[in-house]
Amino acid sequence: MLGNAASVRYTKRASASTASIQLPWANCTTNNLQNLECAQIQVPIDWSQPQGKQITLGISRVKATGSSASRVGSLIFNPGGPGGIATEFCEYEAAGIPIFSKAIREHLDIVCPDPRGNEAEFEEMVKHNRAFGQSCLDLSGDLFKHVDTTSVAKDMEAIRAALNDGKLNWLGGSYGTQIGAQYAELYPNNIRAMVLDGDVGDSPSEVYLHTTESSTYENSLDRFFDWCSKKQTCALCGQNVAQLFDDLVAKGDKTPISAPGCLLTADTSSAGTCFPNVTGEDIRFNVQGNSYLTYKYGTSFSPGRWLKLGIALNDTLNGNATALSSAMAMKGRIRRFGKVWPWAVWTGTTTPRHSRRANTSSNSEAPLHLIPRALPRCINIRHNVSAGPLQS
Repeated sequence: MLGNAASVRYTKRASASTASIQLPWANCTTNNLQNLECAQIQVPIDWSQPQGKQITLGISRVKATGSSASRVGSLIFNPGGPGGIATEFCEYEAAGIPIFSKAIREHLDIVCPDPRGNEAEFEEMVKHNRAFGQSCLDLSGDLFKHVDTTSVAKDMEAIRAALNDGKLNWLGGSYGTQIGAQYAELYPNNIRAMVLDGDVGDSPSEVYLHTTESSTYENSLDRFFDWCSKKQTCALCGQNVAQLFDDLVAKGDKTPISAPGCLLTADTSSAGTCFPNVTGEDIRFNVQGNSYLTYKYGTSFSPGRWLKLGIALNDTLNGNATALSSAMAMKGRIRRFGKVWPWAVWTGTTTPRHSRRANTSSNSEAPLHLIPRALPRCINIRHNVSAGPLQS
């Protein structure tokens, strides 16, 4: 089972204080895949004070498969988010799960840096906090005021310079398009090639973004219900799948459903890695979080997910909820660079359930949704950053 590359522990780091610094690439100390390399780089918290307090960013890399003569350079990748972890994508690639095209893998080193806010030295977030929102500001120190797109773009320039590999090749998806656009604004002469996929504007409100995501998930779930009730190959064909789903969630919330495949004594690949009891919240959480709705017919990355979801729901109806159980490493915890932050440290009135439903405005439009990647947030805490509008 693949781990999260963001949990890799790095033993070497480079400083971005000089343009001539070389990244000290080394084997990763966990999930030591043959083609995966890891490094760290130190960048200033505040780029207006480059000699001030530093933070550490983790980077992973998969080297080009082609000859040195055919190599073009490095491709720096950001998956979006904002704040999305990139290192895991290089780990997937190194493990043989194709994320990038054959041509890209042949001619370019794929470099996956995690953006600031996920770095190894962000340990003050583990401290007890009773006032959940205010504690983000109190405990994050100076970093809180500098987690912005402009600073991330400057981090990427520091990484580009440290790679010593010529001009930037950038692939940004979702929020990564904003990072790329900001980089182009700051360093227009340092770009060789830039791809912005799924452009995200900076004007929509957070409520709009969450409502849109939640509604999209809800629509996908409705389409699955309709498809499964009519498709002969679906395990629940001929039944009212939407009603079965609602009943299953209600049943799990009242009395957790057994997941025998998660027991330590089970003869399964998931033995000891997931919780042996599944709640209704777990079901909703994992239907979305496990990408069951993302790939209808299947791809090389995730084959036949709709069929698998039908089987998972049918098994759960028959008393075996293993396929919809939450992973031990994920439920109630935040995992970054090997640091496990139990929900217990987030004391006060905010609970995991509340944090996952923080955007209550979306619940009225998409009552079945949960946003499993909406980790504990700095609710109602804002700090103005000096980032002007991008030039067209």
